[in-house]
Amino acid sequence: MNKQQLTQKIDNELSGLPSAARNTIAIISEQYAQSKTASLQKEIEELKASKWISVEDRLPENTGQNFSEKVLILYDSGVISVVFYDYEFNDWSILHHPIVTHWQPLPEPPTP
Repeated sequence: MNKQQLTQKIDNELSGLPSAARNTIAIISEQYAQSKTASLQKEIEELKASKWISVEDRLPENTGQNFSEKVLILYDSGVISVVFYDYEFNDWSILHHPIVTHWQPLPEPPTP
């Protein structure tokens, strides 16, 4: 059943209800759809943000203070660390210099 057929079926089933009831159902349905859409859009953004980004494609954004926010980095050895990118020295804020291949923003902390 496509969207148009489903809409028609719902309209037919609701046609026997009083106008106020149909209006209330329409409002609740629209609010639910908007809420669900916003929730799904947030999930999509979170999934996009959780992807590893190649350092060859781009580096984390400069905060305006010559460094980035803290990010996760992936070394070519498979080790993951939390660091920031230092734009003054054009390097990651790590003591040794392994090869960094990818990075991604830190996830949001859990809410209490």
